[in-house]
Order: sequence, then structure tokens, then C-alpha cells
Amino acid sequence: MSKTIKPRSETGGGRRRASAESALANGGRPITLDVMVRLQAIALPEADGGFTVVIPALGCATQGDTIEEAQANAVEAAEGWLTSQHKRMKDEAIRATQG
Repeated sequence: MSKTIKPRSETGGGRRRASAESALANGGRPITLDVMVRLQAIALPEADGGFTVVIPALGCATQGDTIEEAQANAVEAAEGWLTSQHKRMKDEAIRATQG
């Protein structure tokens, strides 16, 4: 699953906040927001061909036979890592903010 991250100039830029009215309309329940993240990955050419890609901020790695495949695999690896961490930490984060 590959996604293109648009520059702020194309997305309207800046931060958006949920209004008090939208929070109340949701019955005070948590509101799920989509957040775009930009990560840097390092592609290391392998002696026998292909690339190993490391995403230092996440501590994960992947590989690909071409640089295009390596980049697509890096996006998939980052999305998978972030999804797993989100699921693991979601309930804890909600409890922490509700005191």
C-alpha cells in the first residue's frame, strides 16, 4: 500500500484543530484524525544487487530488487510499523488524556 505525501502547499498547510462544537457533537468521544508523516529512509546498495532500506526513526528495515521497489516496500514497512504501534498505544493514550 503506497501513498503519496503531498507538500503543505498542496494540502492547505498548517494545523487544523477540531472545534469545540465538533467535539460536543461527537458526544465527547475521541475523534480520529488522519495525520500525514514524513520519514527519511536510507537505501543501501547491496553487492549482489538490490537495496536494503533502513528507516532510522522507526528502527525498521526492508529491501527491494530495484530502488522503486525498495521505496514502495519502505512505505509499506513504515505504514505497518505505525499501524501496529497505534493499535498498541491507542487505549493507553486515551486513558492518559482523560485522567
